[in-house]
Amino acid sequence: MAPLAQLFVSPLAAAATAVARPVAAAVEGDVESLEYRGSPQSTSCRPSDVMTRKSWHTLSNKENKAYLDAESAHVSLTEVVHYAGQFLPYHPLSVFAHEEALRRESDRGRLHQLGGAQGYGERCLAKATGLGFWVCVEASPHTAGHAGIGLQMTKPMSSPGNPLFYLHHAYLDMLWTKCRAQNPSLRLTEMGGPDPSTIPNVTRPYEAPVPIIIGGPANVTTLNHVLQMHGLTRDRHIREIINTKGFLCYGYDQ
Repeated sequence: MAPLAQLFVSPLAAAATAVARPVAAAVEGDVESLEYRGSPQSTSCRPSDVMTRKSWHTLSNKENKAYLDAESAHVSLTEVVHYAGQFLPYHPLSVFAHEEALRRESDRGRLHQLGGAQGYGERCLAKATGLGFWVCVEASPHTAGHAGIGLQMTKPMSSPGNPLFYLHHAYLDMLWTKCRAQNPSLRLTEMGGPDPSTIPNVTRPYEAPVPIIIGGPANVTTLNHVLQMHGLTRDRHIREIINTKGFLCYGYDQ
């Protein structure tokens, strides 16, 4: 089994105060081949193709075991971006790459999510803007989920080593999916937040790749920013993953 490539951590900074709109300029240089020519409202994902991510508490014992058996082979994925505008779009692609690996290398089916919880998820969904939703989700249910599970999940560099990491981030993505469904015409085109940012008290692993921010102007995250996956799956522009009914082709049962 080929080893999974390691992800970098984008550093952590204060929350942004503006929402950026898509930038029309074409992406240049090495990422020219990544140029996105489709639409966030893609119809390539047919209803019959949509894969439903079930809430963990609804799974049978057989489904639970199938996930855990497959997950044991894929606990080496490390850092992901935090406290940056790409926090929300990066994690679905990271989880998608992990889900692809589960199917490709272990043939164990789909990923699931830790649904069923109340509280801050609904509070975040009540925020007036997508930027406000991001700040709420990352600061509250995201942080609380890591801290509540504890141990390995409290370590930014190695929390993906706990299989619950992917279930937790699939749950956060479920909340973001709900947020986008509230106002698709707006939520599928708005993007903002700092890029890059800095995470305090975290040391980059020796020889880990340094993130190169590609796409969009200045230090504001836009739909033209490239989500770098370092070989786990193909790099994508944020605009390519903003709609789960595009190439990602998944949905949730809640």
